[in-house]
Amino acid sequence: MEFIGKSEEKVGIKRAVIGEDFSQTVLALTEEILPSGHIALAFAQEDTALANRTEAALNLQKYKIGRYSYASGTTPSREAAEDLENCPESVRLLICCGEADMADIVKFAAWRRGIPWLLVPSSPDILPCALPLAVLGWGASAERVECAPPAAIAACEGYMNGCSGRGKAAAYGSLAAERLHCLELRCEELLFGARTDRLGVKEAGELCASALECDEGVRLAEFSLKAALALQRAGVKGEGSARSFARILACVSDDGRSVSENCFVAARVLGEMFSKALAFEGRDVFIPPDRVAMASSLARLCGADKSSLVAKLEKGGDFERTAYVFGEYREDMLEMFKAAGKGSRVRARRFRRMYEDAGFWLGKYVRPKDLIRLADIFLAVAPRKSLAGAIADMNLWGVS
Repeated sequence: MEFIGKSEEKVGIKRAVIGEDFSQTVLALTEEILPSGHIALAFAQEDTALANRTEAALNLQKYKIGRYSYASGTTPSREAAEDLENCPESVRLLICCGEADMADIVKFAAWRRGIPWLLVPSSPDILPCALPLAVLGWGASAERVECAPPAAIAACEGYMNGCSGRGKAAAYGSLAAERLHCLELRCEELLFGARTDRLGVKEAGELCASALECDEGVRLAEFSLKAALALQRAGVKGEGSARSFARILACVSDDGRSVSENCFVAARVLGEMFSKALAFEGRDVFIPPDRVAMASSLARLCGADKSSLVAKLEKGGDFERTAYVFGEYREDMLEMFKAAGKGSRVRARRFRRMYEDAGFWLGKYVRPKDLIRLADIFLAVAPRKSLAGAIADMNLWGVS
């Protein structure tokens, strides 16, 4: 049994393990959280085999287990979480067998019930499952609710190594998105003041960068777990611009890719746009974009409610201060992005080759000019106290 990490935090991930002996791993971590009692086991139909193995691993003389099966592809929502939320009062632990969407449903239900939950991942794409955030809904209208992360993560080494190419691509995309997020947090510290632990963010960013040099399932899972623990220590609770943008891409393209699979493209596009914006010196000749108009465009593209998106926009903003501070630290931020951009073509090729037939996506994905247009709109409605929002306020990547 390989112990990837432990944490002494009162709330959060206590242990994260990738075990050769799946049964022993699941039972050991479950017993640490709940020595005996009633458990609710939730899974998507495509992960039924993993759920069966999980149930078989538990000592049924000590545990009463209720099964909650969801249709594959179920969108996380408050409604989807109702069955789990309304499970018997005697249930003291939820176990999630699956990937990010299933984890969002389970963590929201666990938060509503005020009980812990355990993650048994079906692929190496563990990082989004482990974040203290449940995302409910689809595309631009997704609702983000701060929730507790899993109390423990029990991963099977065999599942991690035997996952599909798409499973590995999803994990790779999530790690690429989180690497960009860590860069954003470091830039936002310069622009708006420290909000997270600097060393923890740097450590998480370095772990994500190292992960992008490999393509083995178990290694991607290991880096995902380590990055999740580093982000927890740093106090990072939200998701970065790349994952948020990936939700828009998944909604607009609707080509079968998961949000995590879209993350690699989203991170590559935004990373290039940020770099070009930071390299531009004529920032003082523009005015901020029309955020209301951009929110309306985003609503049309994603089929979201225009009024809701406009209502979420932050009012006001200190444009003059942002312009001054941005100019003061522009070169420092640019150097970070230049260093991060080295080897990007190699990483893109590695990502494409994770698919058994990369050409399958060529005729289905949104065109490059559509990606840029979508990113234009996305940046304009980004939170103002973020790197994306600052770049939009400076109009360094003009909205056409």
